[in-house]
Amino acid sequence: MWYSWYEPKHTIGKVQQWHGNAGAIIRCWAYYRRYGFGLKDMSEHAVLNANYLRHALHREAAAAGVSHMFVDGADAEVAKHEFTISLQPAKEAVGISAMDVAKGLLDQGYMAPTVYFPLVVPECMMFEPTETESRDTLDQFAKDFVKVLQIDADTLHEAPITTPVRRVDEVYAARNLCLKHPFDDE
Repeated sequence: MWYSWYEPKHTIGKVQQWHGNAGAIIRCWAYYRRYGFGLKDMSEHAVLNANYLRHALHREAAAAGVSHMFVDGADAEVAKHEFTISLQPAKEAVGISAMDVAKGLLDQGYMAPTVYFPLVVPECMMFEPTETESRDTLDQFAKDFVKVLQIDADTLHEAPITTPVRRVDEVYAARNLCLKHPFDDE
C-alpha cells in the first residue's frame, strides 16, 4: 500500500497484482543478464561456501568443547548449497531448542536460519550461505554460532534481548492474530 507521505521520484508506478508474475520474470531476466555465463561459477561458490561453513561449525564447536551439542545429518556427504544440523543433543543436554539458538543469533546480528525444516529432522536448523559470503564472514558466523551455544539456557530462552522487538509468545500470536500495520490507523 502506498502512503501519501511516500512519493518516489523515479518509478514505473505501483505494480498491481493483475500484472501476474511479470515482476518475477523481470527479476530473473535481469539476474541472468547481469551474471549470465557466471551462473555456473556462482553456483559452485554457493556449494563451496555451504561445505566450508559446515566444516567451520564443526571446527569451532570442537575447539570450544561444544561439538556434542549438535549433529550433522550427513557426515560423509558433500552438501550442495545448503545443509542441516540437528540441535536435539543440545535440547537433551541443556534444554535449548533450535528456536532458542536462532533467536540468540539475532542478538549476534544475524538473520536467523530456517528452523524445524525439514520436519523429519528433530530440532533442525538449515544453513544456506550464499555465493557472496566471504571466508572471513563464514568464519565469524561459525564463531558466533558457537558463542550462542555457550550461553546459558535461561538467558537464551529470553533471546533476542538486543533487538527492538523481543520474543513473542508464539502460541498467543497464532491464536490472536493482529493483521494491522501501524500505519493503517493514520
